[in-house]
Amino acid sequence: MQEFAHQNSKITVIDLKQETGKKAGITKAIQHAEYEQLLFTDADCLPTSTHWIKEMTAPFSDIKQIVLGYSGYSKVANSWLNKVIRYETLLTAMQYLAYAKNKNAYMGVGRNLAYTKTLFLKNKGFAAHAHLKPGDDDLFVNQNATKTNVALCISPKSFTRSEPKKTWKSWFYQKRRHTGVAYYYKLRHQLQLGTFYASQFLFFLLFLILIVCGQHLGFVILLFTLRELIVWLITSKAAVKLQENELIPYTLVLEPFLVSTQMLIFITNMLVKPRRWN
Repeated sequence: MQEFAHQNSKITVIDLKQETGKKAGITKAIQHAEYEQLLFTDADCLPTSTHWIKEMTAPFSDIKQIVLGYSGYSKVANSWLNKVIRYETLLTAMQYLAYAKNKNAYMGVGRNLAYTKTLFLKNKGFAAHAHLKPGDDDLFVNQNATKTNVALCISPKSFTRSEPKKTWKSWFYQKRRHTGVAYYYKLRHQLQLGTFYASQFLFFLLFLILIVCGQHLGFVILLFTLRELIVWLITSKAAVKLQENELIPYTLVLEPFLVSTQMLIFITNMLVKPRRWN
């Protein structure tokens, strides 16, 4: 990195010395930043277009101080795990982008996120959750987003992509860590997200119970089919916009699979504290 900095005068290497962690690194970098608009991604991410910076910073204005983008995962052929990861990412994006569009932003993804230096410094950066290692993206947005200061960027030229986890075990641990952070969201967001998940889980649970009981099967199947059709149409529209078309044929199978996996993660987190990365 130091050699690279010698070759490019716009690159500065910052030594954290006694400070550790990603939040400390971001804070120190922002303090040294020369310009107002800050655009973030992760070390394992690549923009899908040479127009990434232009697209992600275009929505900034005197009012818009946060820009939420989309970051997907690369495709792995013949991998069910890869489809689950990409579907979960798609569903999460559908939620946080839709909430933000309706002036109720609750999170952003650090793999593709922009905000202003003024906003960061004015609200004391990560001070409110400095004791937590994760949360440099979603918790920051959750605590600093307002009804008016958030913009969206869903142009395909603004997307980034990351390499997904290759094993179920590594993905499971990753989701356990991410799920734990949600407990620090604003209460209304916890309730809204919890209600959404409960509606998914109870729908499939009650469907199975009614099928086993054999009561009003015609009505039950009709209701199930109608709900699945609506979900498929909405998800397919979002998948096209976010260039995840390949997932469309699998969405109706991926949803109940992911719901059951999320329940397993929730139960595991209740019984065993998630292991944090160093």
